[in-house]
Amino acid sequence: MKKKGILAVDVGSSSIRATVYIKDEGVNKQLAVSNKGEARFSAEALWGRLATLIKSLTKDEKNINYEAVGVSAFLGWVVVDQFGVPVEKAWSWMAHGNEEEVKKFEMFLPEDAPQIIGRKINEELGVFRWGRILRQAEKNYMVLSLKDYLNFKLTGVMKMDRTHASYTGLFSIKQKKWDSRLLKAFRIDASSLPPLSYGYEEVGNITPEIALDLGLQLKTKVIAGGPDGTLAILGGGGTRAGKTIEVMGTTDVLFHLSDNKDTEKIVEKGLVRNCYIFPDLYAIGGPTGMTGGTLTWLMENWNWTFESKSFQQLLHSWASITPAEEGLFVIPFLTGARVPDWSPAIRGSIVGLTPSHTFKDIYKATVEGIAFGTKDIFEQLESITGVIDTLIAIGGGARNESFLLTRAASIGCRIVIPKEIEASTFGVIALAGTLVHWFDDIHSAVASLNPISGEIKTSAEEIEQYKRGYKQYKQLLTILNTWYNR
Repeated sequence: MKKKGILAVDVGSSSIRATVYIKDEGVNKQLAVSNKGEARFSAEALWGRLATLIKSLTKDEKNINYEAVGVSAFLGWVVVDQFGVPVEKAWSWMAHGNEEEVKKFEMFLPEDAPQIIGRKINEELGVFRWGRILRQAEKNYMVLSLKDYLNFKLTGVMKMDRTHASYTGLFSIKQKKWDSRLLKAFRIDASSLPPLSYGYEEVGNITPEIALDLGLQLKTKVIAGGPDGTLAILGGGGTRAGKTIEVMGTTDVLFHLSDNKDTEKIVEKGLVRNCYIFPDLYAIGGPTGMTGGTLTWLMENWNWTFESKSFQQLLHSWASITPAEEGLFVIPFLTGARVPDWSPAIRGSIVGLTPSHTFKDIYKATVEGIAFGTKDIFEQLESITGVIDTLIAIGGGARNESFLLTRAASIGCRIVIPKEIEASTFGVIALAGTLVHWFDDIHSAVASLNPISGEIKTSAEEIEQYKRGYKQYKQLLTILNTWYNR
């Protein structure tokens, strides 16, 4: 008798991972290939690499009946023709929007546009990347997220989940549908946008051609899924209102799940409000500037690795290194700041450097700067939600206890860590498993797949110490923001 399986796909900026999960057993097999994250890329070539990876997984596993497939992917966009063929290179989150288009269209937008879309008008909105192509198209073009393009390749169905739609600049967060006033302002026809779904819903079944090619079954269901950060939040424990999760990666993403509908106040605080995977839940918070990517940049330039003697010495002396107390601060955002300041002009900066400081001081000051950035988001969130007493930490940065201790002291609350910190795959498995009735509900699915396994606490003394440093950091950020925008 064949075993029941789920195929979970996670397309990240640096790797593409495919995982086979067997009911009542767990992860059966996982394969990954590196992915060169680029601002513009070929969606067709990416699909080809993913298909090859899936075939490598399934070719020797003939005793598995795949009941569902789920996909998460980095935030990216693909414009396709009526046959689903990309008309030019896709955009990743690294691609800059057109600043001239922002200036051109801002004057035509409704006064309440930020409240409609759940964020300030900025060049990162999808429409400022691909809107021009939809306006100029002589044929029937449609925009899909990268994840939804991959779902189309699997099913032949074009849809977009509402979380991805939240990033377009054309979607009403409150009404949960494409907004006619925004479409009119941007001169985009409604036929250029796909039907909408929630991340937990089924898109359709695998097509016969794909089933044969990839070694799957005809009745294999495909869930809508969502952005990799959103699926990581779900897989890390984000199943109900009140949960606060930070994905610690190249850039950090911090969201608090809420049923709060006061978009105006959320936008005033510089935060983002997205539709979540489930109806009546919203994700409030947003992405930071570069964080873990800055630490990687430092280590590469100093020829450090996590195993190198110098780095291990740094960790052993972590508590005794106190850059903020000594007036040494690092603004870590090498490519601009996002939530809550939205300052694309700001750049990485070191202030207060003296001859007595070493690489170790600069490195920890960078970790402190990242922690102060989290504190900044926390302050804005807590003005809306009330006190947040627990943060769930996931992503690569959650591996390091020293980093988490600094983060906990800065934000002033405990941090908990789930068993699997690379949680997007488990978010996909939880959604797919719930769809095919392996679990009673999404809460029991996530609790079973990825329980909390660790906790970081800090002392009142450490919290008080970082309060002083945070105040100085905020003053510095204001000064530098003026300087870089001069």
